[in-house]
Amino acid sequence: MRHSIPATTCIGCAVLLTLAAGAMAVEPEPAPQYVDLETSYAELPYWPIGFKLPPEITVDWPQSDKERKRREKARMTPKADVLVWTPPKARRIRAAFLIPANTDSKHIGEHEAVRKVAAKHEMGIVYLRAFQGAVIERVEPPRLADKGFDDVLSLVAKKTGIAEYRHAPWITLGKSSRGRFPFRTTWWFPNRVIASVSYHGETPTWPMPPWSRVKDETVMHVAINGDQEWSGTWYRHVRPSLLNYHANTSWLTHQLVLRNVGHGGYKDMHGSTGWGQPVPEAERRKLFWIPDREMLAAWLDLQDPDGKWGKLLPLPETPERR
Repeated sequence: MRHSIPATTCIGCAVLLTLAAGAMAVEPEPAPQYVDLETSYAELPYWPIGFKLPPEITVDWPQSDKERKRREKARMTPKADVLVWTPPKARRIRAAFLIPANTDSKHIGEHEAVRKVAAKHEMGIVYLRAFQGAVIERVEPPRLADKGFDDVLSLVAKKTGIAEYRHAPWITLGKSSRGRFPFRTTWWFPNRVIASVSYHGETPTWPMPPWSRVKDETVMHVAINGDQEWSGTWYRHVRPSLLNYHANTSWLTHQLVLRNVGHGGYKDMHGSTGWGQPVPEAERRKLFWIPDREMLAAWLDLQDPDGKWGKLLPLPETPERR
């Protein structure tokens, strides 16, 4: 990752072995030492706000034994569970771009072109490093989603001092195994999501599950995949969605299939010499959208051409905003 992380202290638990009276005795394992929840876990320069999620927020989230151990380890790791960027000098936002963790999805939220569009439209970006898929992506129905999103975004509002994070509309993005996040969030929160993007993941399925709250809402969704995706993604999701596009008009998604592209390998992928550089015009003709992250910025820009994401009311001076 291309930002500098503040110096941290490595915390661990060890079993101490001592020899006493010619015999080996094992002393009790010390209690876990958790990081301070009030400490700032900003990851500068890209994420000026970073924080841990307190246990009372995540305690009811479904988890396997493996996930329980992973979460316990994360609690002892000095790394943010949630990272937030708000346009500089902003005192309010009109939308929030929600991105759950998966490989380089964090860097999408850091890209200069995306940040410029976000600043133009007063859109905050929230990177959900520790937001579990069991909250809304892999449970039927997602009954914990209302409280889960509200708890996390209320904490974002508190940490940033910007109350709109509690009620601003969302644009959602999910990559690969988190590809369900954007459209399932739309199904449960059709009055909150205004646009969504699945990137190298599943395409929205039909029919929607019985628990979907969608009625007559229209929400823009874009599904981006390569034509050389893993067979599970291609044959179970992308290909059927393309073949049945005209047969299932009650749920339509914009689909972009990138020629000669697999699950990654873009010209400007993070860590490559092309990161942050303009993509040649010839490449733009072959590869659309994320190969050139400026395309994503342009797509985001189109979602609010007339500034209608939300009517801005006079901003009162409250302690929360100062």
